[in-house]
Amino acid sequence: ALPPGFPVRGLFTGRFSSLAVNPKGYRLGYGGGFYDRYFFADKCSVRAGLGYWLQYTDEFEEQAGDEPLDLFVCERGIIDFGRK
Repeated sequence: ALPPGFPVRGLFTGRFSSLAVNPKGYRLGYGGGFYDRYFFADKCSVRAGLGYWLQYTDEFEEQAGDEPLDLFVCERGIIDFGRK
């Protein structure tokens, strides 16, 4: 379930080609920028990433042009990055 009061207007979830997600909600992908361009164009959807807890790390910083997730869903629960 989504956190109480989370304003769901649209929901985009998918298997992102991400290696990691940091505590600010930014993904570490493979460098193509596909999802970042999609997220930039679609401001209404909730950006929920699916993955494993071992992918959640603070060992990288976001780059210019990166777009953050709203939620990260893993086997330990839902991490809400507080964007919406």
